[in-house]
Amino acid sequence: THITFEQLSAQEDAQTVRERAKRTITPPNPAPSLLRFGGTLAAIAVLLVVIGAALYERLFVIEPEFAAVTAPEIRIYAPTDGELAPHEFDPGDEITRDQVLVQVKDPEAEAQLALARATLAYNEGMLANLRASLERGGGGSMVSTGADDSSAPTITELTPLELRARIKEFETTYGFAKAKVRALEARSVAGTVYAPCDCIVHSIRSGDGGYWVEKSALIAQLIRSGPEDVTVEALVHLGQISNIEPNERAEVVMPTTGETRAARVTSIQLESQNIERAGFPEWARQDMSHGSVILAMEDPLPPGLVGHPVEVRFIDTDSLGGEAIARVFGLFDGIIRDP
Repeated sequence: THITFEQLSAQEDAQTVRERAKRTITPPNPAPSLLRFGGTLAAIAVLLVVIGAALYERLFVIEPEFAAVTAPEIRIYAPTDGELAPHEFDPGDEITRDQVLVQVKDPEAEAQLALARATLAYNEGMLANLRASLERGGGGSMVSTGADDSSAPTITELTPLELRARIKEFETTYGFAKAKVRALEARSVAGTVYAPCDCIVHSIRSGDGGYWVEKSALIAQLIRSGPEDVTVEALVHLGQISNIEPNERAEVVMPTTGETRAARVTSIQLESQNIERAGFPEWARQDMSHGSVILAMEDPLPPGLVGHPVEVRFIDTDSLGGEAIARVFGLFDGIIRDP
C-alpha cells in the first residue's frame, strides 16, 4: 500500500480496519398501514353499496315510462245543434249534482215553439167562443178568409149543427197543436245539460256565448273529486308489466314538493287507450307496447294536481329476498340518489 503524505498525517492507520458505527434502527410506524387498511375497507364498503343499489334497481324496482295524476273523466257533448248560451264556469270550479251546466239554444226550434204556442192560443180562444155560443142555445158566427190572401174576410153564420161540427174540428186541431207545443218544449229543454255528479270542471267552452256548436261536439270535461277518485296512472312496458301484481307497493314523488308517498296498485289494463281518465295525454296512450297501471294513494291527493306528471317506482317485495332486503337496498339507493 502506497501511503501519501496526507495519510501519514491522519490520526489513524490507513491499514487498520475501522470500527463500524453502531446505529439503533427504529421499527416502522404501524399507523400508516392501519389507515391504508381502513381506507381499503371503506372503498370496498362504498363499492358494495353501489353494487347493492344497482342490484336493487335491477331486481326490485320498475320505473314506468310516464306517469301522471288522473281522475275519472265525464265528457259533456252538445245534445243538439245550436248556439251555446253564456255561462259562468271556469276550469277548476266545483259544481253540484243536477246543477245547470250549459245550454244549447236551437233557433229553429225556438221559432217553431213560438209559432206553435200562438196557434194553440188561437185554437183555444176559438174553442172557448164556439162553446159559449153553443151553451147560449143559438148559432154562431165565424170570420173566414178566402183562398186568396188579398180577398176581404167574410163573416159566416153557423147553425147549431154546424157549430158542433166546427167545435169538433177545432178540438182536433187544438189537440195536435198542444202535442206539437209539448214536443217542441221537450226539444228546447233537451238543450239544457245538467251536472251528472258533484264534480270539478276540468275544461269547458268559453262562457261568452254565441258560439255555434254541432250535435255531439265536446263542450266540457268534468272530473270526479272524491278522495278515492284522484289516483295516479303509469305507463309500463308490456315486457315489465307482468312483474306487477295488484296491491303491490309503489312510491310516488310529488311534483310540487318532491315528497315521496306510498301507493298501491289497484288495477292493470293492457289496452290503455280505452281508459277515460282526465289529466293523462292522449298521445301517451297511443303506444300499443305499453299498458296502464292505476295506483291508489294511501294519503288522498288534492284534485288540483290532476294533470301533473309524477315519478313512480314499483317495489317488487315478493322475489329474491322479500321486503326486508328491498328496504335495506332502498335505503342505500336513497342515500346515493339524495346524498
